[in-house]
Amino acid sequence: MTDQKSLSSRASAELLLLALVWGGVFLSVRNALNEVGVLSTVAHRALWAALVLWGLVFALRLPVPRTWPVWGAFLVMGLLNNIIPFTLLNWSQLHIESGLTAILLGWAVLGEALHPRALLGFAILAFGLLILDGRLFSYLRNRV
Repeated sequence: MTDQKSLSSRASAELLLLALVWGGVFLSVRNALNEVGVLSTVAHRALWAALVLWGLVFALRLPVPRTWPVWGAFLVMGLLNNIIPFTLLNWSQLHIESGLTAILLGWAVLGEALHPRALLGFAILAFGLLILDGRLFSYLRNRV
């Protein structure tokens, strides 16, 4: 097995789209938390995801499980993979900035030492967050 050294154009575009969607989610959630609580935000997110997924199940005519143990496993999986992590992420956004939440989540998911290219990506991300936050412009304005 060989290690892949580069991304195709399509994979790069998909990664960029994924980054835009996830970045938008952190910003949207932070704005929603100004108006509604953590659990309401998580419930809203889970509801829309469930509607989309059930729409796909019906559109593709996929079989629906009929036994309680399968639904129990789905419940545990939903709690561990969605409800609990999103509740903790949303709660954390009440106490730290959403950009920092995204950075910390990305670092935690990597689960390995950061390589030079990852550090460069992190630096670009941090620079972009500073620009979006407006701190870089106000810092430069005060220096000049």
